[in-house]
Amino acid sequence: MMNGGALDRAPSSSLGSEPVLNEEQREALNAALSGRLSETGESVKLRGVPPPLAPAVKKQEGGVKKGGKLYHDHHLSRKTKGSGKAKKNGGGGKFTWGNLMDANEYLEDGVADEGDPNWDSEQEDLGSISLVEAKLVEIVAYKDAVVDILTEYFESGDAEEANQSIEELDQPTLLHFFVKKAITCSLDRHDKEREMISQLLSYMYNKTLSSSMVEKGFVAVLDALDDLVLDVPQAVEWVAFFTCRAVADDVLPPSFVSETGVFGSELVEQWHSLCTAYLSDPHFAERMSRVWGSRAGMDVTETKKSFEQCIKEFLSARDVGEVRRQVQSLAVPHFHHEFVKLTVLACFNDPNACTALVDMLSDLIATGDVNKSQTCTGLRRIASDLEQISLDYPNARTVFQQVIDAAYKKQWIDGAEKESLASQGATESPSIFLLSTFKSECKTTIMEYFDSADPSEVECQLNQCGDPGLHSVFVKLLIQMAMDRNDRERELSSKLLNDLRQSSVLSEEHVSLGFTKLLSSAEDITLDIPDAPRFLTLFLGRAIVDEAVPPSFLSHLDEMKEKSLGHDIIHAARKLLAAKHAAERFTNCWHGYSTKETSRAISDAFVSMIKEYLLAKNFNELLKCLRDVGMPHYHHELVYQSVMQLLEDPSLEESVLELLAKLFICGEINVTQTLIGYKRLADDGDDLELDYIGAKERIKVIGDVFTMFGMLG
Repeated sequence: MMNGGALDRAPSSSLGSEPVLNEEQREALNAALSGRLSETGESVKLRGVPPPLAPAVKKQEGGVKKGGKLYHDHHLSRKTKGSGKAKKNGGGGKFTWGNLMDANEYLEDGVADEGDPNWDSEQEDLGSISLVEAKLVEIVAYKDAVVDILTEYFESGDAEEANQSIEELDQPTLLHFFVKKAITCSLDRHDKEREMISQLLSYMYNKTLSSSMVEKGFVAVLDALDDLVLDVPQAVEWVAFFTCRAVADDVLPPSFVSETGVFGSELVEQWHSLCTAYLSDPHFAERMSRVWGSRAGMDVTETKKSFEQCIKEFLSARDVGEVRRQVQSLAVPHFHHEFVKLTVLACFNDPNACTALVDMLSDLIATGDVNKSQTCTGLRRIASDLEQISLDYPNARTVFQQVIDAAYKKQWIDGAEKESLASQGATESPSIFLLSTFKSECKTTIMEYFDSADPSEVECQLNQCGDPGLHSVFVKLLIQMAMDRNDRERELSSKLLNDLRQSSVLSEEHVSLGFTKLLSSAEDITLDIPDAPRFLTLFLGRAIVDEAVPPSFLSHLDEMKEKSLGHDIIHAARKLLAAKHAAERFTNCWHGYSTKETSRAISDAFVSMIKEYLLAKNFNELLKCLRDVGMPHYHHELVYQSVMQLLEDPSLEESVLELLAKLFICGEINVTQTLIGYKRLADDGDDLELDYIGAKERIKVIGDVFTMFGMLG
């Protein structure tokens, strides 16, 4: 405060509402400025807000030294001319108040204090308020950006992209706001989003988020619990889940719970009690890893398991409300057709529960939790697979007809859809016993063919089958089994289809129908064989190139449901067939294995592998190639060709023997294969001697080395 008629410090709350100066202060200031007013002739009206600060002056000019201390001289004229320094930015002049923009500079220079005659406490408050407001604006903008990033993350599930977006904001001191916003934004969503946030925090920890920022963010969430429970009644329990999950993921230290919340509000104490109880569980880490339902809603397998568990719980408790809650929490409306399918399968498994399950579906459809489009899709999937389902559930057709009748009665489906489903369900298939027997025999025949590469046995098996209608089942089984094996078996399968078509054992319709069944069940096949879409694309293109399937088969593109996996496979095959040199590419799509020249092709492949190893010395790549070939019973050829490389270039002796020793140690070649390979070399010794001088002696030395390493038994 300034004495002797100086300005008293007015409360900051008076700004903008009441005059800063009272009448007495106004008169004192007018008297001090009377000289300036008379010289300039200006009329100055004092308002409630003080004028801009004048340029800073040195402390020595505003006071006198007494006893080594600086005291303010209240008798100095307020008409002082200042320090005489040049005014910045052209502001100020003789006896003026300075440039309007000098206030911030005045504060930044740090020269304003109570000892300066130009210092005014009210102006200092104004400067502080502006800085606080600027920081608040910055925080609000940061929070808005975080909300946008989280919204995009909930849609894409790309944690790396979200982390990069947060880094680009370049606000490391505000990251605790991100932690708080991430948790609070997910509270009013589903378990899927809460699981995504837990995974995101774990992903960003030690990359972008520090331990202190995570702890500060969780503390901010706890401080806001009183407000959160107003909108989300389960907020206390869910924040406890987030905390324990973070501890399980090593994002928060276990001590965070014990050091926080002991003396907090009632809600914080509840949170503390819940966390303590969860963390005391011996298996809390495993439990917390699935606290939001694991990856249900993000992973197909986990989502199907959640649907199955939901249906099982309903059959026990008959609680439709709990089913509705779980279906909503998974937040996968585009996948509800799977829920419908699993519900109908449960009807097949327990016909006595069929009425209850249908009523449950009816309630979900009535409330909009499952829409009619997804319901129809699920029923169509059941109808298309009813032939195979009947193998496991003999009463499936009867129960399915009951479900269709109930669906029509409850107006899930219209008359046309009912007729379509009924016609598919009523389609008579071969007898269940005959079909089951045929499938079993086909699997045995196909496995034998993969070993022998002899198509004649397959022809005999199909000719013995009295019903050609089963041939499409053979085509489906052949390709499905080949997809789960190696390129050799896939090449054998493509070649077999071509041979059987040329010999008229299989008709064009049988092969086309087999591919149609494969495309219709592509989604299910992909669950067991992740690369199935690519394999089916190549099988289909190869069949068209080999003329096993007519090009007109691709017109099924119009019949397949749009956005289905089968639709995508046909579209991909059409694009590849339209490319240049498509025929050559499809002919070699399985890397050129041939049924008639299998031995020669594998031998050449072994030679190429050995030569590449001797150049690059990459043993892991050699192992990968050997396993891709998938012919362990033919590895005696590998031993034979390895020694042949040694005979051609004796300088490679050490490298070749080292390679064979490694292969023997890791189990790729065994004693039997080594014996066969060495015996072939010994038997061919006389012929090899003609091409390689000293070959017989060298083979004998190699045999001694094999014996020393125990490779010959």
